[in-house]
Amino acid sequence: MKTEIFENYMKDIPNTKMPNELFDYFLSKVSSAEFIVLNMITYTIYRGNKISAIISYKDLINKTGLSKTGVMNSIKKLEEYGIIEKSMKKNEMNHQTNTYKVFLDRKI
Repeated sequence: MKTEIFENYMKDIPNTKMPNELFDYFLSKVSSAEFIVLNMITYTIYRGNKISAIISYKDLINKTGLSKTGVMNSIKKLEEYGIIEKSMKKNEMNHQTNTYKVFLDRKI
């Protein structure tokens, strides 16, 4: 009975499938802050069924609860590991936007 209630409850909750590598491999290889940032970038990409995502520092700060320095340092380390790739460009309002790609098949 309890299992049936839980299964029915879960059917109504939107969810995003995440790659197993994120948890099976990277959870133990990167710092907590780096994992939180990697998780948020991966979630944003997979949620939109895309290969990349535009995410501002402000959004990452708000969604992760990390400081600006924490987010920036985590992004720098994840780039050094080769797990993420960040490209920057200016939009039509001359604001810089960051586009991220994730490479979970790369090992560190």
